[in-house]
Formats: sequence, C-alpha cells, structure tokens
Amino acid sequence: MLGLLVACVIAVVLILLVLAAGRHMRAKSGFFGRRRAARRPGRAAQLWAASSGGRDAAVREAVRLATAALALPAPRDAAGLERRVENHRVLAEIERVLPGAAPPGQDEEFVNDVERLLAAHEAAPDADPDWLLAVLPAIGGDLRQLQALPLYMDAPVDTRRLQERTATDRRRAAEAATDVPGLRAATQLRLAREQASDSQNAHDTAVSAACRAAVARLRADPAGPASIDSIERYFRDHAAKLTRDPHTGQSRPGLLRRALSVVAGVQNKATHVSAVNATDSEVLGLVWRRADHPLNAETRDQIRQALFDAVVDAHTPYGSVCANGRVTRFIGALDTLDRVDHQPIARVEDIRSSMLDAGQRAATAAARQLRADPRLGAAARGFLATTAAELQAAGDATPEEEKDLQQRLTDAAIAAADETGRKFNDDAPGSVSRAMQDEVNLELRMALTP
Repeated sequence: MLGLLVACVIAVVLILLVLAAGRHMRAKSGFFGRRRAARRPGRAAQLWAASSGGRDAAVREAVRLATAALALPAPRDAAGLERRVENHRVLAEIERVLPGAAPPGQDEEFVNDVERLLAAHEAAPDADPDWLLAVLPAIGGDLRQLQALPLYMDAPVDTRRLQERTATDRRRAAEAATDVPGLRAATQLRLAREQASDSQNAHDTAVSAACRAAVARLRADPAGPASIDSIERYFRDHAAKLTRDPHTGQSRPGLLRRALSVVAGVQNKATHVSAVNATDSEVLGLVWRRADHPLNAETRDQIRQALFDAVVDAHTPYGSVCANGRVTRFIGALDTLDRVDHQPIARVEDIRSSMLDAGQRAATAAARQLRADPRLGAAARGFLATTAAELQAAGDATPEEEKDLQQRLTDAAIAAADETGRKFNDDAPGSVSRAMQDEVNLELRMALTP
C-alpha cells in the first residue's frame, strides 16, 4: 500500500515537471523568446508580397483582409499584436505605392498597438535581450523611425547598443569599399545619410516641432485666422484657376470636389491636434490669413494655390488623412513662399543629415589646416588623400600622430554637428533630441576614429 502511494506521488511529480518544461519551452519559443523561429507572414502580407505592384485582385484582397483584421479588438498576446502591427504596415505600404488603394493610415491606433507590443514584451517570461531587433522588421522601420517616435525614448531597450551596432555595420561596409582613411570616413557618413526613413512624416518629431513653432508665429498675427466659410467660397469662385492643369491648361473639377470634402470635414469636426496644440480648422485659417500679409503681396496667389493643393492632397477615396497629416500639409504650403517669418519644415532625417554634413565638412577643413603641420602634416595629408597614390605620397605618420589627428578631427566634427543641431532647435524647439545628438556624435566618432 505504501509502495503504491509512493508510486503515485512520483507520477504526479513527473507530470508536473513535464508540464512545467512544456510551459518553459513555449515561453522560449514565443514571439520574444531566444529560440523563436522565423514567423510566417500573415495572409495579407503574403498577398501584397506576391502581387504585381498594381491594382490587381491580390492587392484588393490584401487590403480587405488587413482592414478586417484591424477592425477587430486588439489582442493581448505578443504574437497577435505582431500580426496586427504587420497589417498596419501592409496598408501603409500599399497606400504609399498605390495612392488611394488602401484606407487612410490609422496612425494613432498604430502607435497604440506598438505600445501594446512593448507591454507584451515586458510581460513575456525570459525575454530575448535583442527582442527589438526582431520586432523592427514587423514594425516596418529601423532605428531612425523608432527614435522619431517619442514613446520609444522611454522603452526598456538599450538604444545606445543598437546605435553602436548599426554604426559598426556601416563602418565595416566602408572598410570593405576602400583603404583610404578620408574616403572610408566619407563612405560611412554617406551610408548613414542614405539610411531609409518612412515616407510618412506627419508624426516625425522634428516635423511636429517645426509645425508647433509655425503655429506660434502665425498666431502672433493680430488679424487671426480666416473663416473656413471664406476659404470655401474662394475655392468655389476661383475653381477654374485653382484646378487648371499646369501642362494642358484644362480644368480638373474632381480636384474641387476633393478639396471641398476636406474643408467640410475640417469645419464640421475641428479636430484638436495635440502636436501643435491647435485644431486643424484654426491652422487652415491661420495659413490662409498669412497669404493676406503685406509682405506676401507678390506670393499671395501662389500661397493660396499651394494651400488648395495641400487640401486636395489631404483627401483620399476613403475620407481624409489623419489630423496630423492635414495640419502638416497646410503649414507646408508656406514653405519657400511666406516672406514674413516662416521656417521650412525639416524632418528628423533632414536634420540628421545636415548635422552629419556639418561634421564632415568641419573635419575636412581641420585636416586641410594641418596639411603643413610639422608633426601632423603626414597624417592630415593621408586623411585628405582620394587615391592610393596620394595616400602613399602623403608620407608616413606614427600611430600616435594618427591618433592625435583623429581626435582633433572628431572634436571639430562634433562641435560643428552640435552647433547645427542647436540652430535647428532655436528655430523649432524640440527638433533635435538628446538621443539624436548623441547618435550623430557616435556616428562621426566611429567614422573618424577607425
């Protein structure tokens, strides 16, 4: 009897151990587990990948499946959230390649789903330290896009390590391309500038900062915003001119219908956009009023045409783009045309490229000043060389001299990049985050210090 009882106890213990092991293996092979196998793309993603890139049946079915999936309540598990984020990206990619083929992007819901995905990671047992690298393809972005979204700045990830990894990959590619020090640095920085970014920039932090600053300047005009009714009347009264094709001279009445549809939505809803602390209707009225400023007498008609075009661009067959997208388009109509105080809107990628360019120019200028230096001249000439023959003719430099030159060039480059970033922040506070400034400095340091 005692032996039977012992046997039962042992059997129960073994069963519990097997169940625990099963749970452990499932956790290890889950979305964030270290042993996670490559996930098969969802049906919508498969159809889009297999399509011809045109408006064929596969694309229509991909749009239908992704839209239907996003209409369902958001799941709580990481795998389900990954699929949901993938559907967001499928629709965004289809709309980018085939405008009007997909519903307008659900930007706020996309951000919410990514936040849910982050939360699912935090709750996952035995999470992979490199989980973010696996998530990036599902999100459809890269490190640039993550840093452009404020929600990621407080995420439980080591962004510094990710920055170092991407910069190291570029340095290796540059080293494989050339042995000439200056060309190697230039190649790495070119690769850094060419890093892809999302075509959608309405939620770009630099764009939001520039738009906030623009709204503040527009509000300083005591005339205040124009009424939406007056804008609608102008569109109707001047439809022939506003809708004229610049190439054929023919009128395009469809453009007026699209513009009036957007204006009606703006007037009826007056959606508040937290990024600029204003409603879309106020921004539309402020931009329209700016055309009446005396300094804009020569560009008044151009501003009104540009704003009409921006309103048309905000229309899709499924309605209007999101409120952030509308506001960005409205303010963008003033670029190059406003003679008062408008600053062109720059994206995060534009600013980052400008900072890298400034750093590279400063490093080259510093090397040129040291070409005749008794101690660092050979190292400086070697850095400025553009061919193997020029590198050989530059002369020999000791490792200490090369290290000293690299430090001087790096210091000059970082100082110039930081100054460029400060200028952007002066024009539009918040355009350059500390994280972006640190990343640019890291890129310059790794490019100039092999």
